[in-house]
Amino acid sequence: MHPRAFPPEIWSQVFQHLPKSHQKNLLAISRVFHDVAIPFVFSSIKIYFMSGGAGRPIVDTSDPSFYEATCERLMRRSWEILHYIARQPNFARVVKSVTVIAFTDSSSIFEQLCLEEGIRALTNLRTFRWIGTSPRFPEHFMDSISQGLHILVVQSALPLINIHEHNELTHLHFPIPFYYPKNVTLDSIAVDEALWTYSEAVNVSTIVEDAAEALQSLMIISTRIAVVPMRVYNTLTELEICVVDEAHLPELDLVFRHAIVLESLTLVGFIPHSAAAFSVLPSDAPSLPYLRSFRLSCERDFTDTFEDYPRFLCEFLQAHPILRQLHLRVAEADDTFLAAILPVIGGLQELEVLGLHTGRTYFSENEIMLLTDNLPYRLKALHLAIIWEHSQTNLVSLVNALVPLPQLSFLQLYGIDVPFPPLAEDLATDLKHLKLVGLNRHLWDVDWVGSEVILTRWPKWKAKFCTEDDFDSADDAWLYKFH
Repeated sequence: MHPRAFPPEIWSQVFQHLPKSHQKNLLAISRVFHDVAIPFVFSSIKIYFMSGGAGRPIVDTSDPSFYEATCERLMRRSWEILHYIARQPNFARVVKSVTVIAFTDSSSIFEQLCLEEGIRALTNLRTFRWIGTSPRFPEHFMDSISQGLHILVVQSALPLINIHEHNELTHLHFPIPFYYPKNVTLDSIAVDEALWTYSEAVNVSTIVEDAAEALQSLMIISTRIAVVPMRVYNTLTELEICVVDEAHLPELDLVFRHAIVLESLTLVGFIPHSAAAFSVLPSDAPSLPYLRSFRLSCERDFTDTFEDYPRFLCEFLQAHPILRQLHLRVAEADDTFLAAILPVIGGLQELEVLGLHTGRTYFSENEIMLLTDNLPYRLKALHLAIIWEHSQTNLVSLVNALVPLPQLSFLQLYGIDVPFPPLAEDLATDLKHLKLVGLNRHLWDVDWVGSEVILTRWPKWKAKFCTEDDFDSADDAWLYKFH
């Protein structure tokens, strides 16, 4: 069939249902497909500042030649895109999202000027992210960004920016001091000292006050909970809190009373496994009545009687039966915790996305049976972090138990202490509905050509600093976040 057999509008409707990896291939098929695919392929772009020692953790290689070639390729591609944006208004109009990855030893003045010129040309820009502190987010940069901006994510220094004119801003994510671990086998978050300083220095109250009119999503550190006006919490549908000091957790009690339309709640960081910390989770049905998404990730060892911990968490989950997304990471959980929490998870009838860290429990046949007996049949995405004891038998039992889940399209397995072996192809072959496979902190796209499975591994720099735009499914992006 000739590409001109249908008008571009029809092809556009077809292309939007293709995986992102397939959309890129359309650029080389024909001029018609190229022009129709451009808005899909380039609606979201990444710009890299990468060189020297600062960029090395992103590429994660000991080969200096490979590292230098990768940096050169990513930066050259970045400036080619910016050059084209600045000189082709039609192309600039298709770009809706820009993510800057800033890890270089130089000040990058010329590169920043090129970026600023390109950003000024993006009249339809709706999402802007700056990830990295070298160089850090420029103080004057907001003046160049479209007033129609909806999402602003700054994982860098954030000066007292003027966002009065950006009155359509709905998502505001302040810097947090946590990064993905540089070591793929490290089962803990990594703290960036520069980001720790920057996150504490941000004038959250003033910036939030300026953006309060349309704000729906907010990410802050725990020391800033109380400085956000309560009227802002009234309208939030998404709240992410990175806990750097547990002393501020009791302030959440008042927040939960005001966040009456909240649909998504995330608590990550240095959270003690204690009754005192988690008694703030509301277990009465009227609180957070619309909550559909909950993430809890605890880093610290026990500081209180463990028996109370699952009780508060179970009561909270039972009070919110419409949860659709759930991720629980209790790093020091034992088999008592699993025995208490898994039946509660099994009772969440609308659950479709699940992440579970099984703590210090060795995953034997008994634990596999307990888990699979309580996995919701409707699961579409699953993350499991387990101690698997080098047992191939246990892995086979686990995979066999997942076969009956007909909608499971994303599976990520993380080996605590010992990484999982390279069995991505085996997983994709046995679980034929999978479209994305994760092992430890690596990701593969899954495609089928007839009876042959084709795996495409994500580059390390893409997997480490991925965004929602990189995933075909918003559920997959949510589940992989903070990993």
